[in-house]
Amino acid sequence: MNVDVFGPLPISWDGEVVEWGPWEPALPIWICDRSRRGKRPLVDVCAACGRESQASPLAWGKRRGIRDLVAFRCIGCGHDSVLDRRTDEAWELGPEDYGLAGSVRPRG
Repeated sequence: MNVDVFGPLPISWDGEVVEWGPWEPALPIWICDRSRRGKRPLVDVCAACGRESQASPLAWGKRRGIRDLVAFRCIGCGHDSVLDRRTDEAWELGPEDYGLAGSVRPRG
């Protein structure tokens, strides 16, 4: 599936312009863990549609020349989530994040 059909990522993050790279496959990393033998592998679950995926596509984002954002996109519904590697915070994106102001940290 071409994940670009769901549209572009936010143009800015907390007021800083973001340069997003292309979507690339996120390959699952398998770690040998004896306690997980016989159990189901760890999977990502989309917060929007509940679809399970072992490898959501990802795109890297640069702010001020530093590659510190990672976006993940559900291949089922196109829902995006972003990990801010500066703060280790993860965000589920909503419609308000794709406007002309970009994604802005909620106040409160």
